[in-house]
Amino acid sequence: MRTFTGNMSWAGYDRALPPEMIPQNLFDRLFGKKDQNWVGRKESILDLVGGDVAELKPALGHEDQQRLEEHLSSVRDLERAIASLPPDYGKNLKEPEDISDLTDYPKIAKIQSDLLVQAFATKQTRVASYMLTKCQSLTRFPWLGLSANRHHDYTHNNAGSPEQQRILRDITRWHVEEFSYFLQRMKAVPEGDGNLLDHTACVYIHEHAEANPHKCNGLAALVAGGGIKGGTHTKSHNSFGDIYSTIADEVLKAPIGKEFPTAEEKMSELI
Repeated sequence: MRTFTGNMSWAGYDRALPPEMIPQNLFDRLFGKKDQNWVGRKESILDLVGGDVAELKPALGHEDQQRLEEHLSSVRDLERAIASLPPDYGKNLKEPEDISDLTDYPKIAKIQSDLLVQAFATKQTRVASYMLTKCQSLTRFPWLGLSANRHHDYTHNNAGSPEQQRILRDITRWHVEEFSYFLQRMKAVPEGDGNLLDHTACVYIHEHAEANPHKCNGLAALVAGGGIKGGTHTKSHNSFGDIYSTIADEVLKAPIGKEFPTAEEKMSELI
């Protein structure tokens, strides 16, 4: 069961692609591990390319020089953020809930978002799945003043009461605010004739509309990015397959058509 609740990406029916939950490991995958000083965060990865940068800058125009400086600064900011994590962070980590009691979990979430933006901006990937907290989450939320129970407990213990509804509202709002942060970070990165968000399609989704009865009917989602109509609210009369097929066919221009088994019709309200 843990395999299904903790993995969003799959290479096959029974081949899960495990998530990278350690920011420093993801950083190293993006920018490389060169020597022990970098692994121990005693030196900056930028030290290795300082000569190349100095040679490149005079050949760039003023605007491109600014973009280069912004990129290098963002990488250095990520290094500092990772170095500020607790020394024992990431050791013996097996499940997402192993880190879920950390009060700096919001910092970790933002670092992961920043790393994903870097992966898009440097074109190391243009497709990604990002699970902020896993299905049947055992996360605690001390930064929201919610430490008595874990997320899964809040959704199943007297979930219909006004107090529990307030708690679930606050938890949901935090997740949505993190998605908003991710979108803002992408919008701040210039790309071509616009920005990174203009050339990206993002879908934010949860596994239940109401967690206590495991109800999926009425499930809410947020979609954002280039080619997607913003500032609107619409309803689907079918499954979420309609959203996925519409974005794939009409926004990404990567048609999947009838190959998506639960898609029934295009959602013209999104485009």
